[in-house]
Amino acid sequence: MQKEEMYVYCINMKLDQCIISRLAEIIEDSGMNKQQFARAIGLTPSSLSEIFSGRIKNLSTSLLRVLELKRGVNPEWLRTGKGAQYIMSNQVVCPYEYELVLYHRKLGFECKKGLAALCQALLIKQEEDSSR
Repeated sequence: MQKEEMYVYCINMKLDQCIISRLAEIIEDSGMNKQQFARAIGLTPSSLSEIFSGRIKNLSTSLLRVLELKRGVNPEWLRTGKGAQYIMSNQVVCPYEYELVLYHRKLGFECKKGLAALCQALLIKQEEDSSR
């Protein structure tokens, strides 16, 4: 199934307890609380709360797209629970990229912030070294 077809298929994705449970798993993996996660994907915390309370009955295509682009969520996994939970880029920079992503997902939010700062410092050092 091509991506475009998948999005058309998912336009009226009815929320059930399984999908809500998978969404909760994504939030837990992020290391953020629900309010932080909502803001990170462009929702208001009250909108996310309405999803979890059942007041919102369908996930929009645009929200599915945001979850895919910003969080790497596989829409098919969210809908059915089948396949990989997260989608990796087709462009693998090095053999360790996938392993790094797996470690990153296990870290808490504060550790992820520290790791981002460390990566930024390493990039600065690499740029300085390459300009010499």
